Amino acid sequence: MADLLVYVFIFDIVQDVLLCCELAFSNFQLK
Repeated sequence: MADLLVYVFIFDIVQDVLLCCELAFSNFQLK
């Protein structure tokens, strides 16, 4: 069960990072 929580935690962080990358990429394209 603890492993599952770790996977969820990591997945959440990965999604945040991907979202930041997406925003940065779109901002980079607009300039």
